[in-house]
Amino acid sequence: MNPSPDAEHWFDQGLNDYDQQQYDLALNCFQQAIKINQQFIPAWIYQGMTLEQMGKFDDAIASYNQAIAINPNITDLWYNKATTLSYLKRYPEALICFDQVLEIDPNHAFCKTARSLTLAILSNPRKLDQPIIETEEREPLTAEAEASIQLQRSRESYTFLSQINEIDEY
Repeated sequence: MNPSPDAEHWFDQGLNDYDQQQYDLALNCFQQAIKINQQFIPAWIYQGMTLEQMGKFDDAIASYNQAIAINPNITDLWYNKATTLSYLKRYPEALICFDQVLEIDPNHAFCKTARSLTLAILSNPRKLDQPIIETEEREPLTAEAEASIQLQRSRESYTFLSQINEIDEY
């Protein structure tokens, strides 16, 4: 089902607000788009991303879950949910989501990297708060912190490359 023009209008406005880091305004727009068309998956995705930016991670996961219920075969939904769960240190749940991504797209390079980092956190025999990286230029990082940084970089790279692919499709 295609989104109605009104839902698209709200969604487009939400994207503009999101790009301007006006997250309260963006969230309202995505909620309006969803109210008009509850099957509009991009609005659910960006609502989740906006909620993450606002620090409302459990609400973001709920948004991704709503979109997954509509179509469980979209890798971005599972990947976003997995990285959010990882941020919340809910690593076993994150692994389940990363596995879903790889079931849909076995060649998803960013997911493979993020999954490996998550496994490294879970299998590291060190205490998660024990420093593993020390340099004079920065504070010591724990294994968990280093993996979290790598997960965030992976997600940012994935988002950037997805945007490039969207441009190439036009």
